[in-house]
Amino acid sequence: EAIVGYQSSEVLGQPLEMLLPERFRATHGGHMRNFAASPVAARRMGERQEILGCRKDGSEFPAEASISKLDLFGSAVFTVVLRDITDRKRIERSQRFLAQAGAILGSSLDYEKTLSSVAGLTVPELADWSVVYIREADGSLRKLEVAHADPARREMVRQLLRYPVDPHSPHPAVIVLETGTVELMP
Repeated sequence: EAIVGYQSSEVLGQPLEMLLPERFRATHGGHMRNFAASPVAARRMGERQEILGCRKDGSEFPAEASISKLDLFGSAVFTVVLRDITDRKRIERSQRFLAQAGAILGSSLDYEKTLSSVAGLTVPELADWSVVYIREADGSLRKLEVAHADPARREMVRQLLRYPVDPHSPHPAVIVLETGTVELMP
């Protein structure tokens, strides 16, 4: 109930396919028939490829499943245990991101080159697009690099480099540089 958002009374007696994304429902029966015909009695979590589950609200989530079969008085009974691995996937992505960031940060003593590389790393992992600003010795702000997840929009975002930011304005870049806190722009 906590994973998929259904009450048990809503799913008991219903086809398992209701917990799968629509695009996989048609082929699921074939997978089950193949498993039923095979000599394998069970597949443990981690033995199969990652799958996707579907919540009541239609949102999808990465999952692992184990499945077992039992012949009970001539009828096959299947048991499926599903594990939501959303948190594990998020942690793995974070670890990969930090490893890549560490490699970039340690690759050059030229801080402008390093910061330019970091702008590209944040997209699309952390944002759709990013801008790296640096504060010059005179207090002014300079846009060092921009990156965008959509290659068709990169040039449009690059045009932002032409417009200066007033270092005394309430611009988000100024706020971030002054406070040292993250500013999320939806």
